Amino acid sequence: MNTHTHKLTHTYTHTQPHTQIHKHTLTGTFAWVSLATGVSSKAGAVAMMVLASLSTAFSDVVVDSIVVERARGEEQVSWSHTNQ
Repeated sequence: MNTHTHKLTHTYTHTQPHTQIHKHTLTGTFAWVSLATGVSSKAGAVAMMVLASLSTAFSDVVVDSIVVERARGEEQVSWSHTNQ
């Protein structure tokens, strides 16, 4: 991974994860509310279900990346303590 890519990844995962989760949560909420109240066609219902599923999937990816980042940090700390 080159420096530029690492910097972008680091910036994305450390400055915006909660913003990304909130954005996808709002998208999913919109999809479910639309599905419950405003969708009258089969195509609209399918579109809202796909949108709700995608928002859940994107949020899951963001949360997984946070977990991996934290696990890597803990792994590095524990490794440095065992080498002392």
